[in-house]
Amino acid sequence: MESKEEDVFKIGRKLDKMITRKDSSSCAQALDLLKALQTIPITLEVLQKTRIGMTVNNLRKSIADEDVITLSKTLIKSWKKLLSDKDSKPETDAQKAGNNGADTQKNNSTN
Repeated sequence: MESKEEDVFKIGRKLDKMITRKDSSSCAQALDLLKALQTIPITLEVLQKTRIGMTVNNLRKSIADEDVITLSKTLIKSWKKLLSDKDSKPETDAQKAGNNGADTQKNNSTN
């Protein structure tokens, strides 16, 4: 599991560099990296630790290549399903405690 997480981190760093350089000539490389991400079985834990979803979304916004945009959207949608699958499972006590804190903050901000 460690190597999977490391692979995602490495890909994320490379994508971040492309975003900061705004290098539109690297669309082929970005596409290759996204395809590599597609082959890695990513868990919710890896998504949260690596924040790769945010990186891919930023890439999608910063590159005009349609293939990169389409594959980015596909990856993001598949990862969002991991979140909805998690939400459909019964919550542990720790998760309930965390959610109650968030609900309290929301209620306080609306008052």
